[in-house]
Amino acid sequence: MKIPLHDFLSEMIQSRGSDLLLASGFPPAIRVYGRLESTAMPPLQNRDVVDLLQEILLPQEYDRIRDQTNLDFAYEGSIPGVGRCRFRCNAYLQRNGVSIVFRLIPWESPRLQDLGLPDIVATLTRHRNGLVLVTGPTGSGKTSTLAAMCRYINETRPVHVITIEDPIEYVHQDDRAIFVQRQVGVHVESFQRALRAALREDPDVIVVGEMRDLETMQLAITAAETGHLVMATLHTVSASQTISRIVSSFPSTQQWQVRAMMADSLRAVISQQLLPKMGGTGRIPAVEILLNSEAVANLIREDKLFQIPGVVESSFSKGMRLMDQDLTRLVKEGLVEPTEAMDRAHDKLNFSTRVESRKKA
Repeated sequence: MKIPLHDFLSEMIQSRGSDLLLASGFPPAIRVYGRLESTAMPPLQNRDVVDLLQEILLPQEYDRIRDQTNLDFAYEGSIPGVGRCRFRCNAYLQRNGVSIVFRLIPWESPRLQDLGLPDIVATLTRHRNGLVLVTGPTGSGKTSTLAAMCRYINETRPVHVITIEDPIEYVHQDDRAIFVQRQVGVHVESFQRALRAALREDPDVIVVGEMRDLETMQLAITAAETGHLVMATLHTVSASQTISRIVSSFPSTQQWQVRAMMADSLRAVISQQLLPKMGGTGRIPAVEILLNSEAVANLIREDKLFQIPGVVESSFSKGMRLMDQDLTRLVKEGLVEPTEAMDRAHDKLNFSTRVESRKKA
C-alpha cells in the first residue's frame, strides 16, 4: 500500500488528533483527545513503513534505528489543506517490523492562559535562579507547559535561554530573549555534555527537555545552585514523589547532601494530568503546585517527604494545591466527568467523599 506520508498526517490533523501511529502489522491509528482510534485503512506492511521512514530520514539516521532499535527525531513538512507543520517523532523496532509515532507540535508556542494553567505558573518564570520542575505521566502536556513558560520569558525578560532537547520540539523565535536551542544527537552528544557546556555559555535560563538519569539531575541541581534558572521535565505523578525520585536516584551516602541542595535550590514543582473535557470537546489539565516554602524546605532536609502533601493542602491561599483538590474543582465546575477525575485521583476514598459532599451542598 503506497500512501504518501502527508496524507496520513493530514487525516490526523483534520480529525483533531494529537498523535499518529503507523505500526507494521496494524491499521494506522490516531489519538484524538487522549483516546486511540484505528482508521478504516488496511494494516500496514513493514515495507510500507520502511519506505516512509527512508523518505524523511538521512541514511545515517536510518542506520541508527537498526543499531539502537529506536530513534527520536523532528519532522517538518507542508501538509495538504493544513500548511507547514512540525512533528516530534519516534521510530522503533517491534515484532512485526518498524513503527513510527508522530506527535503534532503547533508551529507557535502556546500561551500559559491558553493551556488553562493557574496564574502562579507565570510567576515561577521570574526567578533568577533555582529549579522549576514540570512533571506528569507521558502525554500529560509537560512539553506544552514548558514551551508556554519559555514563551512567557521570551515576551517579558531580556535574557539568554539555552534549551537542551531530544529532539527540538517548539521552535522559539527571539523576542525580548535570545533563544539558543540544542538537539541531543545533532548539536551535542548527550544531555550531560550539553548541561556541562551550558555552565560556560553565559545562560540566564537553562531548559532541559527531560531529566533522564543521575548525572543530568546532578548537573541540573548544580546549575540551579550556581545562579541559573533551570526548568526541566520529569516523569513522576506528584510533587512529593518528584523530590523522592531525585533524591533516591543518588547513592545513599550522598542523599543527605542532595536533600540539602534541593531544599535550597528547588523553587517549585508543577505536576499535571490531562483529562477529557465534559462532552468530549477537548482536554483540560488538572494541576498540582508545590512551592518551596520554609516549611517544605525543612521537610526536605529532614527527609519527611510524606508530610509535604499536608503542607500543600493547607497552603492553598499561597498558591499551592494538591492534585485531588484541583480534580475536585474541575468536577465542581462541570468541566470533567466525576468518573474521569476519580480515575486520576491519588487518594480515591477521600476524593469520593469530597465529591459526594459537594454534591449534597
